[in-house]
Amino acid sequence: IVTILVGGDPEPKRFSVHKETLCYYSPVFNKAFNGVFLEGETQTMTLEDVEASVFGLLVSWLYTGDIAARKSRQHDNSFKLYHKPTQLAKLWILGERFLMPQLQNRVVNEIFPAIEGLIFDREIYKTIEDESPAELIKSFVQFSYSAGSPTLQKLAVSTLGRRCPEEIFMELIDGLPKEAWLDVAKALKSGEEMCAEDFYFAED
Repeated sequence: IVTILVGGDPEPKRFSVHKETLCYYSPVFNKAFNGVFLEGETQTMTLEDVEASVFGLLVSWLYTGDIAARKSRQHDNSFKLYHKPTQLAKLWILGERFLMPQLQNRVVNEIFPAIEGLIFDREIYKTIEDESPAELIKSFVQFSYSAGSPTLQKLAVSTLGRRCPEEIFMELIDGLPKEAWLDVAKALKSGEEMCAEDFYFAED
């Protein structure tokens, strides 16, 4: 068992994880906990710049292959799953940081239906979230561009351009980076519609 101390306000949250499981999916953790670094000696790592809620999603995926913290609702006899897309984007970045392509691919599978749920089931979403669909999408795109990952930016543009209703576009005008709108315009002009599989990484 290794210990990961995450966040720091007001104090870090402690996660106890099986080392073999964590190191199997991440060469970064493997090198840290099985090498000559301080983490190898103490079997403890501190991640002050990571949100505990996001790291908790990573841990859930490690043990279940799924991403927890999902909110569900029965509607029209279909089972709907929702995430806040910004949390998913942060989890994707965490996967990039620790070289975990399997996690990134799983996150991509969640981002597409999460955005489509905001677009097409907005009235339902309002009953289970405090923020409006446009606010959630705006936050997702803003984070994707501020994170500095070209792949995540392209993913954000792809989801944003997928049959997004005019009223949501109008609500998004203020607050999005200029480069995001330029990328959306290029994507719409090209007519290319990408799917989750287009963003998959090879899994060793």
